[in-house]
Amino acid sequence: MNASNLRTAGIATATLALAVGAGLATASPASAHATAQLYGATATQGGYGAMFIRIGHGCEGERTLVVKVNLPATFTSGKPQAIAGWKARTRVHADGSRTLIWASTGNGLRDDQFMDFGVSVKWPSASGTYYIPTVQKCRTTSVAWNEIPQQGQPEPEHPAPSVVVHKGTRAHH
Repeated sequence: MNASNLRTAGIATATLALAVGAGLATASPASAHATAQLYGATATQGGYGAMFIRIGHGCEGERTLVVKVNLPATFTSGKPQAIAGWKARTRVHADGSRTLIWASTGNGLRDDQFMDFGVSVKWPSASGTYYIPTVQKCRTTSVAWNEIPQQGQPEPEHPAPSVVVHKGTRAHH
């Protein structure tokens, strides 16, 4: 390569680095939300699978001590993952919905760390987007990740984790 080509390549590389950096900067606030992760799996109507509710941080400097995940009744099965240092239990409500609760048996989740709370589920029988309200409790405060985004409106401050259930062949358990 001659000097002109090297200079052009350098400018292109710098431009790409700035664009990628800008993209990461705009993506970082979303990492502060509670989110549902499938790690490459597909949620298929009526099938079984696992999702992971990611708690991205503690509560403004405090450790997370309790996580409550509220599965709508359309999820006819839901079991919490056993996690070392956390006691898990399930409450089944009269309407068929479930609350999965993890309580720290130790020091909890530090504010500068994240954690995935796994849930084994039977996906709803209808395809669509489902919201999973989640509450994160810390020593003196809590955050309810329960706001449902509205079309044409800005993203809510505390959006509920969501999962898209697709049409398809049911997986057997």
